Amino acid sequence: MDGNLTLEPFKKNVFLYHLHLFQVLEKAKNEQLYTYHFALLRQLLENIASFLGTGRTGHTLKLIGIENVDGVVNVINTHSHKNIYYDQTEIMNESEQNYFNDVFDKLVEKYQFKY
Repeated sequence: MDGNLTLEPFKKNVFLYHLHLFQVLEKAKNEQLYTYHFALLRQLLENIASFLGTGRTGHTLKLIGIENVDGVVNVINTHSHKNIYYDQTEIMNESEQNYFNDVFDKLVEKYQFKY
């Protein structure tokens, strides 16, 4: 990385934030996951929970078939509440990737959003 930022246009027309989050997270899942992606995953879970009328990420996790809801919520929250004032460029370890992939894959399978 050279320290420069670039804005990239959407490759697909996405008008809803949660669908854009799906695109961003799928790209990261296929290329490289960083711990800050948990914050985006949490936002996605909260958006879905809000749509379902609960606002609780744990409820969404239960609906998609996550068995250890409290443990997964703890992992997501731990990585979502880091200090936002410094770069979070930490690459996810294998265990974190397993949590992330399990939740993301089950969201995609359960709700089959078109993004």
